[in-house]
Amino acid sequence: MSENLIVITGGAYTDVKKALKQWILLYAEDLEADFACELFPGGRGRHVIQVDKRLANEHFFYLINYLFYPENITYKIDVLGFTTAEDQALLQQAAINVYVSKSNNPEFDNVQVVTAQNQSYKIDFSGNITRATEAKMFSQPPALPSGIPERITLKQVVSIPFKIKNPPDNPAKRFGIIASLAFVWWVISVILIFFEKSWFYQATFFLGLGFMGWFFSDYKMLQHRRYYIYCLLIALAFLGYGQLVQFSLQESKMSLLEFGCNIPVAVLLTQKPIRLLFLKLWKREPVVDKPAPSLVDGLYMLLLLAVPLFLLILLGTRIK
Repeated sequence: MSENLIVITGGAYTDVKKALKQWILLYAEDLEADFACELFPGGRGRHVIQVDKRLANEHFFYLINYLFYPENITYKIDVLGFTTAEDQALLQQAAINVYVSKSNNPEFDNVQVVTAQNQSYKIDFSGNITRATEAKMFSQPPALPSGIPERITLKQVVSIPFKIKNPPDNPAKRFGIIASLAFVWWVISVILIFFEKSWFYQATFFLGLGFMGWFFSDYKMLQHRRYYIYCLLIALAFLGYGQLVQFSLQESKMSLLEFGCNIPVAVLLTQKPIRLLFLKLWKREPVVDKPAPSLVDGLYMLLLLAVPLFLLILLGTRIK
């Protein structure tokens, strides 16, 4: 079984090469210093990539998914990966085919795998493995083309300026920075309660508005199921914190604090179904930008804002 081999059918060689470089640039911090891939131009819209055999399953799955959904590249391709499963409970040491399903895939952050026994599974990027209903036959990897491949290395991609219209998204770094800033703000708000309760209310309210703004604007982060769950856990913890403080302070009426603690959860619980409906209707991710790139994107943004604004109007008379 060839390790970490990818066969791409369709698409121009230059686009496939660009997508591969973008992925290497995106995950540069996670790769070995001497990481390298070999790209074989197979002709007739067929390209073969021999990925560094040391690349772990997790990142190999990310690569398969990224080649199918690249940033700033439009093409129609089929991507099929060949590797051996490592530590997945249901797939340990099994030879597998890896691909991205074109049907019944409202979420983008996953791949499908097929074992040599023709058993299909869906693996999302939170590490969950479930049986897949899509029937696909297992295939053996092809022999490498006889031509001389183009070697693409991490050092080459990082050292040579590589211009793309928009840099690849890096939600992990952004999530860490913003979550850390939010924690610092929360600590400051707790300190304020010892000086003036109204300051504490206001600081907590603005922290809730900050979470709302983060979840509203960082639409690319919420496209990743893992980070959506992380954000939802933060929002739920913040909601529980608000309820606990409200009870401790024996506040019977809606306060700025309680309103601020409810808003982040409201935004996330609104975002998920609206985004899935958008994907189903328009077959693409919604974009949150100013100005809105299209009428439907503008409508999506309006709906996301309408829920907290409606909540504010509904509860405004109760806010002290």
